[in-house]
Amino acid sequence: MVKTRITYLDILRLIACLMVVLMHSPLPTNQSNSLIVSALGYLCAPCIGLFLMVSGALLLPVQGDAVTFLKKRLGKLLAPTLIWSSFYILVKWHSGELGLDDVVKSVLSMPFSSQGHGVMWFMYMLIGLYIIAPVISPWLSSVKKSTIELYLGIWALTLCFPLIENYILVDSSITGLFYYTSGYAGYFIAGYYLYRYGLQINLWMVGCLLILAVMAPLICVIGDLTVDFYRLFWYLSIFVVSMALAWFVVIQRLMSGCCNYQPKWIQTVSDLSFGVYLSHIFIMRSWVWHWDWILDIGVFPVQIAAIFSCSFVISLCGCYIVSLFPFSEYIIGCSKRKHSLR
Repeated sequence: MVKTRITYLDILRLIACLMVVLMHSPLPTNQSNSLIVSALGYLCAPCIGLFLMVSGALLLPVQGDAVTFLKKRLGKLLAPTLIWSSFYILVKWHSGELGLDDVVKSVLSMPFSSQGHGVMWFMYMLIGLYIIAPVISPWLSSVKKSTIELYLGIWALTLCFPLIENYILVDSSITGLFYYTSGYAGYFIAGYYLYRYGLQINLWMVGCLLILAVMAPLICVIGDLTVDFYRLFWYLSIFVVSMALAWFVVIQRLMSGCCNYQPKWIQTVSDLSFGVYLSHIFIMRSWVWHWDWILDIGVFPVQIAAIFSCSFVISLCGCYIVSLFPFSEYIIGCSKRKHSLR
């Protein structure tokens, strides 16, 4: 099955990219409002799921042999991962955060765990999903829609464990019954399912999902409930998945009548989103956070908006310039000298 450029997937990738930058924008100062920071982080948490759902829609099921697929896709991911991990390690060494022994240890650890900066974790997780993509593709190509729905239903159950385990004993460890149906692969497969079959749900129900997702943390706070907020309201949370699902369905429905309309700027930003993800944290925290006029903004939400805007625009422009040079695909996964890598 040949997959052509699809506008709504580009828009979802753009939204996810904006969410990532916005999530990281709050400056840790005395004026920081923890409620604003927490709410911003939670509402932007669907970004990871959206990235993975778009990847699942575009890549699954894998066509051709596994070796060819892995050469093409891992080739796109491995070089930027190594380059940016090394870059962030050198930045930490230059700033004195890492000694020479720590640098050597970090470099040797790169094949086994994310190094350099926390944002690099996503790259390792994505590489892992690419590795299993050829394994699950024959299953996706042969099973019925209902079978995929069964798997996604089980995955949804695992997302509820932080709620369920308050009342019964749940084994979510490696020895648990549902361990192999949990994790980020659910997003990957959900993206394929939504791309191929869509979701028979009206926008009123989508609105209900969003209201439930927004109200859930408020209910926990108001009711003084004892819950693990990180697990219950982060990337692998039933509420965050609900928000990611709502974004996907709404954008898919809105763009369903505009399949032939593909704005060039949206395609460009979508292509550069990979590079923006890798570079924005350095630009934000090494430059933008230290600008005097940013520090002088007294209204916290306005300061966040200013940091977000500057960081996104600078990262985007920088990646576009890099994309015009040879070998840019090995740095930001995209080259404007030729057809953009998908």
